[in-house]
Amino acid sequence: MNRFTVRSVRACAAAAPVRWINERVGKQQRVSGVAFRDSLPRNPNGKILKRELRLEYASPGALQRSTT
Repeated sequence: MNRFTVRSVRACAAAAPVRWINERVGKQQRVSGVAFRDSLPRNPNGKILKRELRLEYASPGALQRSTT
């Protein structure tokens, strides 16, 4: 259940990036959803806070939210 986060490509359909990625990676690396976000959580130095992203997507029902 991997997810791929796209920052500023709202015009493309959610299925297109999933299909494109899944054609190029192995079975265990397949992507199950795409999340369109306006911004990523960052610390004061500008680094992406992956811990906060993991917590957000670890909640039940996260896949349904990320595919729309």
